[in-house]
Amino acid sequence: MMNKLFFNISLILLLALNSCRITKYIEEDKAFYTGATIEYHTDTVGVDGDLKYALLEVAETTAPNSKSGAWYYYRGEKAKHPKGMKKWMAKTFGSKPVYYDENVMQKTADLIQNNLNNNGYFDAKVYHKKKSDKATKSASVKYEVYVKKTPYRLDSISWELESDIPLNQKVLAIKDQSELVGGERYSLDNFREERIRINNALKDSGFYFFSSNYLMFDLDSANGDNTIDVKAYFKEMPQKTKRLYTIDSVLLQPDFDLDGLNASKRKQKIIEIDSGIIYKGDPVNLKPKILEQTLQTRTGDIYSRHKHQASLRQFSGLGVFKYVNMEFTPKPTDDPNYGKLDVNAKMSQVTLHAISTELAMSTWSTGYSGPELDITWKNRNTFGGAERLSITGFTGIQKQFGGKGNGIDAIAWYGIDAKLSIPRVIAPIEVHPGSDFYIPYTNFGVGFKRYHFLPKYTLNYFNTSYGFEWRTNENIKHTLNPVAISFQATGSTDSTTIGQAFPSLEETFRDQFILGSNYTFEYAPTWDKKKSWGSFYYKGDIAISGNLWYAAMQAFGGEKNPTTGQYEIFGSPFSQYVRFTNDFRFFFRTSKKGSLANRLVIGYSKPWGNSTALPFVQQYFVGGPNSIRAFKTRTLGPGSYDPSQNTNPGEDSQDIGFGEQAGDLKLEGSVEYRYDLHQYLKLAAFVDYGNVWLSNKNDDLPGGEFKLENMFNEMAIGAGIGLRVDVQFFVLRFDFAVPVKVPYVPEDGDQWVIKNTKFNDIVFNLAIGYPF
Repeated sequence: MMNKLFFNISLILLLALNSCRITKYIEEDKAFYTGATIEYHTDTVGVDGDLKYALLEVAETTAPNSKSGAWYYYRGEKAKHPKGMKKWMAKTFGSKPVYYDENVMQKTADLIQNNLNNNGYFDAKVYHKKKSDKATKSASVKYEVYVKKTPYRLDSISWELESDIPLNQKVLAIKDQSELVGGERYSLDNFREERIRINNALKDSGFYFFSSNYLMFDLDSANGDNTIDVKAYFKEMPQKTKRLYTIDSVLLQPDFDLDGLNASKRKQKIIEIDSGIIYKGDPVNLKPKILEQTLQTRTGDIYSRHKHQASLRQFSGLGVFKYVNMEFTPKPTDDPNYGKLDVNAKMSQVTLHAISTELAMSTWSTGYSGPELDITWKNRNTFGGAERLSITGFTGIQKQFGGKGNGIDAIAWYGIDAKLSIPRVIAPIEVHPGSDFYIPYTNFGVGFKRYHFLPKYTLNYFNTSYGFEWRTNENIKHTLNPVAISFQATGSTDSTTIGQAFPSLEETFRDQFILGSNYTFEYAPTWDKKKSWGSFYYKGDIAISGNLWYAAMQAFGGEKNPTTGQYEIFGSPFSQYVRFTNDFRFFFRTSKKGSLANRLVIGYSKPWGNSTALPFVQQYFVGGPNSIRAFKTRTLGPGSYDPSQNTNPGEDSQDIGFGEQAGDLKLEGSVEYRYDLHQYLKLAAFVDYGNVWLSNKNDDLPGGEFKLENMFNEMAIGAGIGLRVDVQFFVLRFDFAVPVKVPYVPEDGDQWVIKNTKFNDIVFNLAIGYPF
C-alpha cells in the first residue's frame, strides 16, 4: 500500500515538472516572465543589507507564477467542457500567466529609485534590462542600481514651538525621545515614525482630537556636505485640537441593540456603579461589576487612547460580545485649553451557548494512529460574570500499522474534561499579572480518561488543576498551575499488570499520584516581512511533582512502604521529579517562495526521592511524524540501547516491549527547507536528529544512561522529503524519510545505515499540520 502511494505521489511530481513545456501556448509577441534580479554599481559606497532586502521585495512585486500553474491555466482555457476535469484542475492548481511588460518594469525601476531616495540615496539612478530566452519564450529583468555618493544624514533637529499652551508643553517635554537623531542616515520612515510617536503621546495625554497631519517638517540640505537640517512645527489647527480633555461621565450598555430592531428580551435597568459610571442593561444576565472591573478609564481621568484601546480589547476579551465600541462626545466649553468628554460604551452580546464536534486522525504518544471524536459544550457566561465553562467528551481508537508486534493490538480510550475560566485572578494574595490590554484568567480543570491497551491492559487517569493564564503583550503568554494533581491506576483482565508484563515499565505504569505544579512561558512574535532573517519562537515549560509532600513526610516522620521503599498516600506512592523543556524555533526567509525552518528541543527531567522513573505521561520520546520522521514513535533510545534486544522471556522474539524507548533527557532537532510549488502545494526537504537518555542507570536498558562524552555518537539522524497540501485552514502532510544513522551499533558494526538503504527502509508519515 505504501509503495503504491509513493508511486502515485512521485507521478504527480513528475507531471508537475513536465508541465513546464508551455511554449506552444505563448503568443509570438509575448514572453513568459520568469523573475527579477538586482545588480549594484556602488564603487566604494555601500547599501545597507536591510535596504537591499526591501528593494528586492519591490523588484519581486510582479511575481512570476510557476510554469506548472500556467500550464494548468492554459489547459483549462482550451478545455471544451466548462465543468470538466481540465477546468477543475485549472481552477484548483492553475494561475494566470504573467508576461513580461516593459511599462511594468519601468514603473518598478522608478519604485526602486524612490525607495533609495526615501533612504537618503538622493543621487541614485536605476535602470532595467530585459534578458530574453527565445528557446523557452521567456524573459527576466535585471535592475541596475548606480550609487556614487554616500547617503544624506541628519544634522540639526529643532522644534519651532511656543511653550504657552499645554499641547506644545507636552511635545517639548518628550522631544529628547525623538526618532530623528543627528548623524543618522535620512529615512522617510523615521519621519513617519516620529509623527506616529508624537500623535500617540498627545492622544495618551488628553488631546483627543489631535491628528499627526498637523505635524510638519522643513528640510534644508544646502549645507553642501550631504547633511540635512530639520525644523519641526505645527501648522494651523482648530481650537478643539489644542484642548486637553478629561472624562466626565461613562455609560455602559452591555445589551446594545446592534441591529436596531429593539429585539432584546432582557429586562434592562439603569444602575449607578460608581460616581459618573452608569450601567444600562440586565444585571442578572451580565453583572455590572465585571464591566466596571474591565473598564480602564474613570470619571476625572485625562483621556488616554491607550486606556481607550485597552478597554475595547478587554471588553472583547471577555468573550461575550460580538460588537464593542466607545463613543466620546465633547461637552460645550469656552475654555481654549481644557475640555470634558462623555463616554458611551456600546456592546452587543454573542450567543452564549455552543456545541462543537471535531473528528480527526490523531497519533498517540506510542505511535498508534486512528480516529478521534471530540464533542464540546460551551457556556460563555456561566454565572453572569463572563465565566467560560467547557465540557468535552471524547473517544477514539488507534492501531500501529506496520512494524513488529508488542502484545498490544490497539489502544482505545474515552473520557471527559471540564474547564472553568474566570476573567480575574482568584488567589490567596492580591496580584495583577498581565497588561492593560489582556485579561488574566483563573482556570479550574477536572478530567477523567480511561485507556484500553487491547486486549487486556487498562489505565485510568484522573486529573485536576488550578492555575492562571495571562499575557504581558501580544507575543508573550504565561500559564501557571500551582496545583496540578492527577492519579493513574492500571489494571488487566488477568492477574498480570502492564508493569509486570514489561519490567522496565513497572514504576512508570504503577498506581501513583502526581502532586505537582507547572509553568509555561511562550514567546510567539509575528513574522515581520520587512526583516530578511525571519522570526523566532520559544516555549519553555517547567514541572515539579512530589517535592513538598516528600519534605512533609520526612518532617513529620512518615513511614515508607517496606517493600517498595516509597512514601504512600492512601496506599499508593506519589511520583517525585523535576522536568524542564525548551522548544526553540527559527525561521529564515531564503527567497519569496522559500524558507528555512529550524527546531531545537532540549528536555531534562530528574526522578528522585520517592521515584526512580517518571510516570508514563511525563516521559520524553523521539520518533514519529512530528519528531525524527525516519523512525517510528518510541523506537529510539534510550542512549545506545538496541531495541532489538527488547524482548520478553518466554514470548515470541517479535514481541517488542511496549513504549520502553523513552527517557528522562531529550535532545532533538530538525532543519527543514520549505518551498512553495503552488498556492496550495508545498515541497519540503528535511534532516531530523536526536535521542533520549536516562538520568539513572537501568540494568534492563543497557547503554541508556546519559554520558556527555557519548552524546553525539548516540544521536539518531534521519532525512527525507515531504509534500504538503496547504489550504490555509487545513494542512495535509506527506513525509517520506529514511534512517541515516542509528544510535546503537547494528550487527554489521556501522551506525551509518544510509549506506545500505533499501526501498523498504522508507518510512511514510501521513499527518495533519506542519511538524513545527
